[in-house]
Amino acid sequence: GVPAVEYEVDEKGRERLKYREEGWKTWVWKGTEETPCAPYEVNYIEDGTDGTPIVLVHGFGAHAYHWRYQFPELAKKHKVYSLCLLGYGWSPKANVPYSMDMWGQQVADFIAEVVKQPAVVGGNSIGGVASLRAASLSPDMVQGLVLLNAAGNFEATPPTDEEREQMAAAEEQTGPGAWFK
Repeated sequence: GVPAVEYEVDEKGRERLKYREEGWKTWVWKGTEETPCAPYEVNYIEDGTDGTPIVLVHGFGAHAYHWRYQFPELAKKHKVYSLCLLGYGWSPKANVPYSMDMWGQQVADFIAEVVKQPAVVGGNSIGGVASLRAASLSPDMVQGLVLLNAAGNFEATPPTDEEREQMAAAEEQTGPGAWFK
């Protein structure tokens, strides 16, 4: 079996998840129609109590260990999960067309197959967009969303040149960030 999650204190006295070079647990993801080489052994970290499940989704260039400082505190009152999106960390670097739809489906399937109950999902950067997509695919399994520095295009298709010109003209009239005033 997989050894229990361990914690350590860093040089600044902060508690964090102890790094494990070989990774943590794995879940076999069946993939989507766009991922014909499936199944994939996806790495994830799990710890905590029987409280409300929290699923943490890393950002671009990161992996499950990205959340190492959040685990100790969250695990005191919640069941906490952090997965490596396909193509990141300890998960396979598959030759597939990566997309927010694919990662969103991966997060939705993870919640359904591993967590097995509605969860609060927190995502950073593209992990925020993947979390948002998972919530739209499985609204009954996502009881809350926390988006941190969420990035990406939320439209099905990028804006046309004409639409960009209209947005730029509107911003010239109101000033940048006028909606925050």
